[in-house]
Amino acid sequence: MSTDPRGYGWPVRRLTASAERVLSGYFGTRVELASARRLTGGTTSVVLRMRVRGGGGELPASVVVKAAAPGFEDPLFNDWAATELLTRLGGDAPVCARCYGGDREVPLIVLEDLGDGVSGACGANHRILPRRRGTRRRGSPEPRNEVMA
Repeated sequence: MSTDPRGYGWPVRRLTASAERVLSGYFGTRVELASARRLTGGTTSVVLRMRVRGGGGELPASVVVKAAAPGFEDPLFNDWAATELLTRLGGDAPVCARCYGGDREVPLIVLEDLGDGVSGACGANHRILPRRRGTRRRGSPEPRNEVMA
């Protein structure tokens, strides 16, 4: 598969090769990616879920790859910086999807796959800071601590 099957023109082979290099560097072993499924995307960026061939154990079963079109790299690089920072600060209790790294040339970032139903790099249910008392949404529980997962 050389381009996105839905006709958006994304070079899936190039994205796959770059993501494999990023993951191989992160895990210190050769990582191969199999199928790619589009999660979101259009003309400026695309988000794909890619299955890791032989995943399991130390390797994840799948990863999320986010890529930007030429001229639209800045938001991607901001996401990369934010998820990298939060990955490093999170330690054993991560506050967002783990950032495995990225490639400035392609450009793309490779993130931990949090599964279906989670939106954004930090997910719908991850919050770094609690809401101030009296500002929570009606019907939502009071925050118990500073990091909600």
